[in-house]
Amino acid sequence: LASLIDPPVPPAVDPVLGTLLGVWRIDQHLASGGMGDVYLAHRADDQFQKKAAAKLLRRGFHSEHLRRRFLAERQILAGLEHPNIARLLDGGLSADGMPFLIMEFVEGQPLGAYCETRNLGLWARLEIFRHVCAAVSYAHHNMVIHRDLKPSNVMVTANGEVKLLDFGIAKLVDEQDGGELTSTTSVMMTQRYASPEQAQGRLVNAQSDVYSLGVMLFELLSGRSPYSNTQRTVAEWFVAIQNEECPPPSEAVQSPALRKELSGDLDLIIAKAL
Repeated sequence: LASLIDPPVPPAVDPVLGTLLGVWRIDQHLASGGMGDVYLAHRADDQFQKKAAAKLLRRGFHSEHLRRRFLAERQILAGLEHPNIARLLDGGLSADGMPFLIMEFVEGQPLGAYCETRNLGLWARLEIFRHVCAAVSYAHHNMVIHRDLKPSNVMVTANGEVKLLDFGIAKLVDEQDGGELTSTTSVMMTQRYASPEQAQGRLVNAQSDVYSLGVMLFELLSGRSPYSNTQRTVAEWFVAIQNEECPPPSEAVQSPALRKELSGDLDLIIAKAL
């Protein structure tokens, strides 16, 4: 009876599905990020077959500032060509004037899930992480700071190829942050992997990315966060990042064999990053 009185409302159809962005047709929604939505797309001009990831500025995020940030991401990606960074394939404006990016579609798993499902050992994990570091180092040498490094922004394909994604809040090293930019990126970043200067809203440099890499590597090798608790509000995260001392990863594991492997150089490398 209730269903007759109040029939269920069908889910809203995403108006983007089926539309064209240049020569790319949108097929399905994949994910939502800090300021954009990502869709699976395919080349629709019959020149050749290719899948891609299409990123659109999210509806409702139409401020001129975020539009400039989105266009800045496109410019940054256009200058980065590295085997471990997802490539920019195309870009432009949609029919209603919204900027879009067409990125290399990476079919794989996030870093942590890839290592866990394959039960990879310490040295196999380190080999994968070396490729992550190579991508970040390349970006830094091209004067780009990522500012949102985290396991979900690293995809690993079935054959072990590493791809760094999402330069949405990246900045050029010589770019001066304004108050609006600083406050926006402070909200968009992932606090669990943020550096102390990011948590304070101060200017960042390459060391901020190194800190985030340290948090990621600690988790990847020990199976837990360097922080004592990961269930925190944003405000609690900012306090913890400022005040909590991260232990050596060798002290965070139960296995004597793994503790021995982590002791020494790996403890020192991660301590240096953090």
